[in-house]
Amino acid sequence: MFLRSIVLLVTLSICRGQKDSAEITTDSSGSLVVRVPQGAKFRVQEVSPTGEDAGPATDLVTATDIEGLRGEFIEQAAKQEASMEEMTTKLENMKESLQGEVDELFSLLASLEFKQDGLNSTQIAQAKCHQKGLLYSSASKDCIYPVQINCADFIEQDGRPLVHCGGEHSYGDTCVSTCSDGFQGSSVTYTCDLDGQWKAPKGNDLKCDDVDECKTGANECQQKCENAVGTFMCACNGGYALNDDLKTCQQIPSETVSYIFQDGDNHPYVVPAGVTEILVDAMGSGGQTTYWSGGKGARVQATLPVTPGETLTVAVGGPGVGEGLPDNRQVTNNYKHAAGGGLVAIFKGPKVTGSVVLLVAGSGGGGGSNVGRYGGDGGKNGLVGTSTNDAAVAGCMGLGGTSSTGGKGGGKPNAGVFGGDGHYLMGGTAGSYGAQGGAGYYGGGGGGHCPNVCGCGGGGGSSYVVKTAKNVKITDSGGSAGGFPGLIRITPIIS
Repeated sequence: MFLRSIVLLVTLSICRGQKDSAEITTDSSGSLVVRVPQGAKFRVQEVSPTGEDAGPATDLVTATDIEGLRGEFIEQAAKQEASMEEMTTKLENMKESLQGEVDELFSLLASLEFKQDGLNSTQIAQAKCHQKGLLYSSASKDCIYPVQINCADFIEQDGRPLVHCGGEHSYGDTCVSTCSDGFQGSSVTYTCDLDGQWKAPKGNDLKCDDVDECKTGANECQQKCENAVGTFMCACNGGYALNDDLKTCQQIPSETVSYIFQDGDNHPYVVPAGVTEILVDAMGSGGQTTYWSGGKGARVQATLPVTPGETLTVAVGGPGVGEGLPDNRQVTNNYKHAAGGGLVAIFKGPKVTGSVVLLVAGSGGGGGSNVGRYGGDGGKNGLVGTSTNDAAVAGCMGLGGTSSTGGKGGGKPNAGVFGGDGHYLMGGTAGSYGAQGGAGYYGGGGGGHCPNVCGCGGGGGSSYVVKTAKNVKITDSGGSAGGFPGLIRITPIIS
């Protein structure tokens, strides 16, 4: 039977007795189908239409043949794996043997070194290191132990961890060194040298520059950042303290300082560090009370600008002590005049002539005698004392001080000495039977003598606050009562 002019001659290599079981048929497409017994081996010979061989015979491979080949491959692979394991074991044994030989060599070298005469200190140190199986470093003048390295631990290089040069490293191993946190610079690859130390390429040692975290913003400081080599530190503004986290700040509780006359007249006040403003609450002194009550002082509240570390002087006057001021032969040597309230003020620097005045709370005038009535109260402008018979005492009462001039002293012609006029920071002197004026930015006038009435009260002093102050409040008659000293409270403002 011919198919496309080609005849396939099938030669079956099967066991004798199975040759006749082979069949040649065609399928539906006209292709030849050779049916042979399972497990038979056969080859195909292509022939021409004339029956001559058209090419060499070809062996055909069956599924059984393929399975056999697979088994042979698995067997061969297992043999190779066993051979590799055997080779690895041999290499490990060789490594241990070589290490032992190296140790023996070091020990022998050390023995030979110690037997030499005239060894210098360096040679002796080398021999001692060799005796321990270690290398000697001329740089550190000591044996090189595994912990002495110049690169970071466990750096991955070529898929293997690097730990210690001269310990678990071999000659030629490398590691990459980078700048520590807080520094910047290019990384450098170091090589483990024969002396057991990491060596950088010549002239290419690791160079790191400090990073200014305060400028780069790489900090978490709440208020202030202060750069340092390799790091930074957080700081706080004046009046604040650093918390335990060393980043955030908390306000330091402000402390109010009070000054009263019993502590003395003038007090230094040092402005705390970081404080640029202070809150002041000042109460003018009351005038002295003898026969009648002295006048009340004024109350002044304000926020004053200050400089951290500067010294202010706080003046706190009182109403006078004892029975009153001496008469100085105005009436009789035994007569006592009521004193006006003393100066209550704050000065920039020491209290001397020409000192800058920051604040003054006007003080009350001294009380009058007989029906001369009360002393005048301190205020923004000093006040005049009151009387139940104003007509009778007209012209005798000391007048209050103003923002630019002292109060006029009182008295009557031909009735003794007139009260003195008030002055800058001073009350007027007392006239015959009269009382002294209260101190202030400008003091009140002193009281004089009125016939049939006796001595009159002094006028109150005026108040003042420097123009650069804020939140200014002046309360007339709001300070200390007659007979009581002045008071100043200072509270630093934490901003």
